[in-house]
Amino acid sequence: MWKTQIKKLQRVQDTYSSICGLSIFITDADGAPLTRISGDQALARKIWGQPQPPLQERLAAIIREIGWKLRPVVYQYLRGPKMIVMPFRVGEQPPFYVWSGMIVEKSSRDLIRRIIETDFADDADDWRRVLDLVPDTPESLKDELVDKVAQFADIASTWLEQANSGEAHARDLERLHDLFGQAGAAEPAILQSAAERLMAAAKLDFAGFAVYGEDERLCIRHMVGVEGCEKLIGSQACLGESFLGQIGLTGKMRYWEDVTWDPRSGFFTDKGLHPQAFVGFPAKIKDRMIGVLFGGRLAPGGVASESIELGRLIAHIAASHLHMVRLEEAASQQMARLSTLLGVAQAIVDVNELRSVLCMLADVSHHLIQGAFSCILWKEPAVGTGLQAISRGMTVEQIEHYAKDAAVRQFANRPEGALRHPAVFEADNGVVVCEIPLVCSGEVKGILGVGLHNEKEVAVYRPFLTALALLGEIRLQHLQGTARLKDRERTELLHSAIAEWNEPVYRETVQAQELARRFARKLRLPEAEIEELSEACMLSGCEPAFLERMAGSHPGAKLLRDARELMREFGPRPGNAFSVKVQILSLILLHVRHRENPAAMPYTAVEPALRQAFAAFVQGQEVIESLVTLREASETIDADTGKDLPAPGLMESHIPLTPREREVFNLILRGLSNLEIAEKLFISTHTVKNHITKIYEKLGVSDRTQALAKVYLTGLQVKI
Repeated sequence: MWKTQIKKLQRVQDTYSSICGLSIFITDADGAPLTRISGDQALARKIWGQPQPPLQERLAAIIREIGWKLRPVVYQYLRGPKMIVMPFRVGEQPPFYVWSGMIVEKSSRDLIRRIIETDFADDADDWRRVLDLVPDTPESLKDELVDKVAQFADIASTWLEQANSGEAHARDLERLHDLFGQAGAAEPAILQSAAERLMAAAKLDFAGFAVYGEDERLCIRHMVGVEGCEKLIGSQACLGESFLGQIGLTGKMRYWEDVTWDPRSGFFTDKGLHPQAFVGFPAKIKDRMIGVLFGGRLAPGGVASESIELGRLIAHIAASHLHMVRLEEAASQQMARLSTLLGVAQAIVDVNELRSVLCMLADVSHHLIQGAFSCILWKEPAVGTGLQAISRGMTVEQIEHYAKDAAVRQFANRPEGALRHPAVFEADNGVVVCEIPLVCSGEVKGILGVGLHNEKEVAVYRPFLTALALLGEIRLQHLQGTARLKDRERTELLHSAIAEWNEPVYRETVQAQELARRFARKLRLPEAEIEELSEACMLSGCEPAFLERMAGSHPGAKLLRDARELMREFGPRPGNAFSVKVQILSLILLHVRHRENPAAMPYTAVEPALRQAFAAFVQGQEVIESLVTLREASETIDADTGKDLPAPGLMESHIPLTPREREVFNLILRGLSNLEIAEKLFISTHTVKNHITKIYEKLGVSDRTQALAKVYLTGLQVKI
């Protein structure tokens, strides 16, 4: 695993070296190389290739001088060229270091020449030759190179952390296999093995395992030992109650002797067990309680210290095994839900009856989640003011009662910006209910309500239920025939599904959308084409097969298909060139997802002039973002003028913003994203974008950065 990740990291390092024009490699904290040197900068290779003293010895000396700092260090090597050194950590291991060089500044070039004449007289001509090959590095470029090296260090840290975790995982599996001899065992078998091992190792009369539940109680799931001890199975102890509860509360191993008259032993004596000694071990993963492994003796005598140490190990391995089994179960369930969702997406397109779609939604949500009930309520014109209801797990009386309550919650007086906002509440019978509105033509037409066992399940299942409801919503609108879904509305539905299902991908689509709008406007493309690019970016988080089925004829989907085809191309396509829109979209997606340098992209199907224009545009955006930060702006103005800057707050009345625009702008000043603003104000991201567009027009700016700069750098009046 580690070697595989190093090979992958080497390829990324080669790419960064090419982009930066520097030679790069990674070492450990002793200066020993982890990757080979990338790049062919002659000066760097000549400096690092000096035989005496050895390179590792020289690097180790620099590491001792630098120490551990979680930031790049521009280090001047032997009074001459400079190199960028970026330390990073992988878990609890000693730090690693990224070395990149060499940088030559114009002001120091003459000094370096004098050093060459003095210290390297025998080889001065060659030193001067390699020095002349290195261009001068201005301050702005040096800052950019430092940022790129720091980015590479972040990537290296992430990849090596994955490799480290993978190796630790493999070691745990091996230890578990050696101890329990049953890889892939289910939870009951793990609990039984742990209890049996403890009883044998410590020579106990009984042993068991109590699992820590969501109700913060310890419930005994397995017992082994003397006859009658199985009566304890199912017994529960609160934290702090009895011996078990005290171990669960403190999270520490405890051992008691001579407990015959100890009141805490009543938990066992009530079931016919009379321990004289008791020992228990918390089973934890990173301070998270999994359960308690425990046992006791019915006759006088203590437990040997080596047995206690072995008990600690058994409890730790049992916790690790249980944790992995639960993670595998959760991953399997997630894959099952995803597969089911894709299956529903494929099947729902072929259903031509409204009632069949409703039944499908009710069946899938009930059988897959296995909650208390599922219920679909739908406003059907044929039943007048009534609701069509289809449920699984409810009686007729329960459906009628639920429908009346749900109608008040969901259909009456819902604000426009909160049409799709799910509702979560606890019913009278203690069931936690999650309700997802079904919206058609700007109106709540239905409800998908699912009864869950606890609030924790809401966080697990809500993304799936939301995506399921959105799929049903699209098909129901088609079948009702009230209004064929417009392309834009369909795009927003799919975009909302991405936000629920995969937030990191959703953020990428939002970033791509904003970048596309800015660059297309800079190129003066028609507004219709700008909108098409924007919608293609919104759909870019969808898998191709899913997108083809759900929005195959959508102009944005077609544009996205062509862009993905272009990104697979590495040569020209005679007679079949891609359109400008497709080329722009491919540039944006590559930049957002992979941070590729637009000017260095190998796609010859993209016009060189367009690549250069996009590279200049991106560089301009990055310069603005790197220069305008609130802290730096505050420090600069305070130092220059001695005046306090106004704190972020609502705009004064002389700036013509509506009350809602003031709320939105106040949140912009606090640094919230469009999605966070939408969640804060219970409105859609589309509504947020409309407000922001109007705010920019009134302030005379074109983007968020300029708006922030105008407030903080010009001293516009604000109030807290």
